[in-house]
Amino acid sequence: MSTNLIIQGAAESADIHKLAGLSGAAGMDTLSATAWRLKFTKQREGVAEYCESAKLDHAFVPAGRKLADFGLVAMDMDSTLITIECIDEIADAAGRVGVRGGCADKFSGGPLTPALPPSGGEGGGGSGRGDWLHNFQ
Repeated sequence: MSTNLIIQGAAESADIHKLAGLSGAAGMDTLSATAWRLKFTKQREGVAEYCESAKLDHAFVPAGRKLADFGLVAMDMDSTLITIECIDEIADAAGRVGVRGGCADKFSGGPLTPALPPSGGEGGGGSGRGDWLHNFQ
C-alpha cells in the first residue's frame, strides 16, 4: 500500500526536503503555510526522530485518503496541541455547547465509552451525524 507522509508545523524548507529524502518521497504538495504532503513515501527509520527534534507533527496516511474520509476525529484540543482553549468555540460553532459540557465533565477522569448506533445507522430517529453523542454512557 502506498503511503503519504503528512507534515505539520513551523518547518523550514530544509526540514521538508530532509524528510522527503528520509522517507523516499516521490513528490511533494504544499497544503498550507504550515502543512505538506510528501507523496508515495516509505515508513523508514529516522523520520519520527527527525520530526520530534524539529518539533513537527507527522503521520503516514494511505495515499488517496482525504480528511473527508474520516467520520470521527478525537484529539486532545484543550491547549495541549494549540495555545488556546478551543473546545467551547468548536462546540458553539457546531451548535453543541450543552453536549460538549456533559461529555467533558464525564470523560475528564476516564476513557470514552460511547454507545454507538447500530452498524451503518445514525441511531433511531436522530437528526444525523453526531447524534450518538447523546448516548454516551
